[in-house]
Amino acid sequence: MSRQHNTKTKLKSKYIWPTVVISCLMMIAMICVVISCVQYLVIYMIQNKVQMQDEQSYRYALMIEQGLQNGESIEQAIKLERSQINHSFQKSDGLTEQNAENTDESKTEEETKASMPFEQGKEFASDTMKMFLDSNIFKSMEEVEPDLTKTQIYVTDEYGNEVASTGSKQPDFTNPVKLDLAEEYYVYYDNDLSEDQTIEHLVDTSIQQMFKMSMEFKSMQNGRRDVWMNDVVVEEPFWFCVYLEEEGYMVYIRCMINIIRQEFVYMYIICVIAFLLIGIPVILMMCNSISEIFQQRRMIRVLYTDMATGAHNWIWFQNATARMLHISRPKKILQSIINPILVKCGKKEYGNKNYALIDLQLHRYSNYCACNGVKEGEELLTRISEYLKARLQGKAFICRHSNADFVIAVRCEGETLEECQKDCSLKVRSMLAEMTGLEAKQKLHFHAGVYMIMHTMEWQNIDIDQMFNFASYAIERGHERNSGQIFFFDEKMLEEQAWLRFIEEHMEEALEKEEFLVYLQPKYCPVDERIVGAEALVRWQNPEKGLVPPNKFIPIFEDNGFITRLDNYMISHVAKLQAEWTLQKQKQIPISVNISRAHFATDDLADHICQLVDAYGPKHELIEIEVTESAFFDDKEIMTKTVKELKQRGFQVSMDDFGAGYSSLNSLKDIPIDVLKLDGEFFRGDDTDKRGEVVVKETLQLARNLKMRVVAEGMEKKEQVDFLAENGCDMIQGYYFAKPMPIAEFQKLL
Repeated sequence: MSRQHNTKTKLKSKYIWPTVVISCLMMIAMICVVISCVQYLVIYMIQNKVQMQDEQSYRYALMIEQGLQNGESIEQAIKLERSQINHSFQKSDGLTEQNAENTDESKTEEETKASMPFEQGKEFASDTMKMFLDSNIFKSMEEVEPDLTKTQIYVTDEYGNEVASTGSKQPDFTNPVKLDLAEEYYVYYDNDLSEDQTIEHLVDTSIQQMFKMSMEFKSMQNGRRDVWMNDVVVEEPFWFCVYLEEEGYMVYIRCMINIIRQEFVYMYIICVIAFLLIGIPVILMMCNSISEIFQQRRMIRVLYTDMATGAHNWIWFQNATARMLHISRPKKILQSIINPILVKCGKKEYGNKNYALIDLQLHRYSNYCACNGVKEGEELLTRISEYLKARLQGKAFICRHSNADFVIAVRCEGETLEECQKDCSLKVRSMLAEMTGLEAKQKLHFHAGVYMIMHTMEWQNIDIDQMFNFASYAIERGHERNSGQIFFFDEKMLEEQAWLRFIEEHMEEALEKEEFLVYLQPKYCPVDERIVGAEALVRWQNPEKGLVPPNKFIPIFEDNGFITRLDNYMISHVAKLQAEWTLQKQKQIPISVNISRAHFATDDLADHICQLVDAYGPKHELIEIEVTESAFFDDKEIMTKTVKELKQRGFQVSMDDFGAGYSSLNSLKDIPIDVLKLDGEFFRGDDTDKRGEVVVKETLQLARNLKMRVVAEGMEKKEQVDFLAENGCDMIQGYYFAKPMPIAEFQKLL
């Protein structure tokens, strides 16, 4: 039987594209997070500035309201000179300090109460001016003009009519804007403001635009250049509206969102930090994943590479062929629906493909390596592999299995098994004819075993290992039958495989349960036709198969070595039978027992047989040991020694199957056997042929001269018996007298 291969490695390769896609998605997510962070920072910065401007506008509106309460007109209130504001700011500071220290004791409690609202208004105004001056609305005290150009005011009545204004700008009353920041603010833009100067546009500004704005170099302002980091990069105007309920005025205050370059720089630094914190781990993870994938692919290439030829090996072949033969469930469903229709229409069925798995063996490769060296042998295997790859050009899967066996899985054209075998045979013959001409130091001989994988077969339950074993078994069985080059595995071989498996699974149990039965075939004297001996033959009474003849299991036992245990079993049972007959005082005759060639591999065979027989105690001369003629040619010295030892212990020894093709007169000269058994082939053939009779006569005469008795086995005709009786044959065994029979039946006959 061919070698068994239990390798069933299934590797799932990692693909690089999922990792790349996932990593790209993570990078996109990371960029979105960074952009969201930037957007949040911008919104947060604008929120703070708008909130500050909202508070400043409200406080400035309170200043205007305070002026109106002091009896000033609206124009005077909104055109308050800066020096006056500054004076009131300083005075309010002094009053604030005096109130805090309680040093003014000259005022009465009534005066203090009367002046408290005015003092609170001045203190509030001074705080407001501080915030305006600190927020870069006024660059310096010298830059402030009486109309406060940086902070324009527009006043209307309740009906929207203009009452007063400090500049040419005015809000767009038709389009109030709601700012959805952390808080909601309602503002107005200038009526002549472009779309790219709005706060919404500033919030939606991209990082690239912000970077461009922050890098713009500002021109000289007021005869001097500001520090570069403190340059105002963005100035976006808008109007806040404060309603003075008591006076009935709507006060619109024009504010400005100023963003300096330093704020952008801080924002960029935060973005870079966020990118590093989020991006570097993602990039490292992606690099690590890609590295692992490439490492796995290198390992798979090594695992799938044959070390001798550099091509694919058996593991790769198994996986590739399994994928080729696999039929998905949706395809099976589709075939079950479409194929019956195609068959009725007389067309070819859909999706049905037939394949051949070929075991290509280079004959006597070991001899080639012995003569030319192992390195030259490996180079030859490489040339064969390269030839097969170039010859088939990707139309088949190829690998070196082991030693000098190459395995090929190729598709075959044809509808029936015969057509596919014919197509495969043409391909293989053409290939073998070319391969015998490969460059080599001796002529190459190849044999091919083929296992056909037809779509009509239930091959889905057979693995690739078993298919290869079938192809290899076809070569072994083919060599036994003929000398061809291509051998196809057929159903009969499959039955043989199944029977072999059954035998090997049940032989141990059969021996323990004594399912092997001893049958006896009598040996007759040709003169008076009385029983003078018998041969013990084995039959297997199996519970499942019934009575199994010996030719169904003896050859298998000889191959797997179980035959020696069966020999021991038969010797013991024959010895037990002879011992029982002795106790029962029945007539006793010698019974011969066959000993296989495998038993003669040991030096103590005679002692071993004595132990088996002496366990029951019959006389040794009642046991005859039969040895096939072919066994005499294995090791003549051991055979001669063993036969002599058996004879010394009282056993008789016979040579079985003499004349079956191994006859040698030299063996009769050297080995002192007692009985010579003539094979039935001596007497088969043309009855008129006298040459056979001459040979038999001379053999009988030779045996008598050597003082050996002769048994002619396989006799079925009366003419044969008469001829042997006339020429002095001692015993005849065959169907002419009796077939092998159970012991009980033999006792009645005896």
